[in-house]
Amino acid sequence: MSFFDSVGSKIDCMIGQQLVVMFLFYSGYGVMESIKKKGKDYVTNIPKHRILPTLLNFDVAVFSFIILDLALDISKPLDITLLAFTGWTSVGNSNWYIFVIVTCYILNYFAFTIKMNKSYVYGGWGLLILTFALLLLLSRTREVWWYNTIMCYPAGAMFSVYKQCIERFVHERYWTCLIIAIVTFIILFNIGKDCAAIRYNILSINFTAIIVMFTMKVKIGNRLLEYFGKNLFPLYIYQRLPMILLATICNGIIPKEYTAAYITSCFFITILITYFYKYWQICIK
Repeated sequence: MSFFDSVGSKIDCMIGQQLVVMFLFYSGYGVMESIKKKGKDYVTNIPKHRILPTLLNFDVAVFSFIILDLALDISKPLDITLLAFTGWTSVGNSNWYIFVIVTCYILNYFAFTIKMNKSYVYGGWGLLILTFALLLLLSRTREVWWYNTIMCYPAGAMFSVYKQCIERFVHERYWTCLIIAIVTFIILFNIGKDCAAIRYNILSINFTAIIVMFTMKVKIGNRLLEYFGKNLFPLYIYQRLPMILLATICNGIIPKEYTAAYITSCFFITILITYFYKYWQICIK
């Protein structure tokens, strides 16, 4: 392994699942903010505007992976292929995140359908309890990465619920809060033992707190980040198509001297797919 490969591997190991925590956190936050502004009408339309479009666009991507598998003579069992449309299994595509986020939308819907008549605060706590129950279920059935960041979704929702109180508290003692959050993150990161990924979920929520506090002082934004932000779904879901295609062409082994060319090719092909994605994206009004 080259020096740069070694450094990259270590950075990847250190980042781990923290790469996705902000997506979960801001998804929960965004849904809750919409519920606070639009109320029961938004909750009623969660299946139509959140769950169904995400799942349908994901299924279109799954179908493209099935076609690629057939073209490359890659065989998948029928049950694996059918369940892939739910995100529970994979035919080469990324799947766990879509399954988790769609399930969180479903829990969001039920939590607020039951509790909305009282207050959105009750709905937020209901979502928190239901997501924790999902964590326990997944901890018995799936690999650890399916559930070790899942509590970031209700954490984002709860941040929205108590946003004014939290922001006022943090602004009054900003540096103290930031230092405590960083020290806590370091301690949790270096504690090896875990149970049902509870520690890692707390670690992940702690990481989101650090990022949120950081962005209170520093504004980050440019055209490139804006582009990636607007096209996260096709970038994430379709990136493995060129990876599988090019790796199969090379008999599954990419020579070291072609690693950079392989990564660059995959990146630009994914960008090209993302550009054309708008032509088959399913939007429900």
